[in-house]
Amino acid sequence: MHAGQHSLDTTTSVTLQLTARPEAVEQISAQIRATLDTCAGSTDLSPTGYSDLDALGATDVTWQIITYPKIILEQADNQYEAGGLADVVTLTPGKTQATFTRRGVTQTRTVQITPGGAVSVLADGELCWNATRSALACGDME
Repeated sequence: MHAGQHSLDTTTSVTLQLTARPEAVEQISAQIRATLDTCAGSTDLSPTGYSDLDALGATDVTWQIITYPKIILEQADNQYEAGGLADVVTLTPGKTQATFTRRGVTQTRTVQITPGGAVSVLADGELCWNATRSALACGDME
């Protein structure tokens, strides 16, 4: 090698950290809020994916959302294992409150909501919250 020449054998490794746009976070947050709103309309003390309260013998169940969770989206390390391009990470858990009657006594329980899951991009470019990380959760995965 002569003076002023550079070796082509040198390799430089660069790691890029992608950041989700605020609109993407808001779109996924809206999907999470819609799911929570649907669950909050339930008369079941343990709606699927919403609460693990013991529903045995509970009647007159009502739900109230106190606060919605605050989330961020982080790049998935491996989109095939994660179920999407980004992971949903809860920064601040949401809170809901269940009021119900059991054995004639009215009770109230507060439940923390910490959504997770993944974000997929559909064929039309829309984002889909994939709460279960299932390959079949977002119906338009072409």
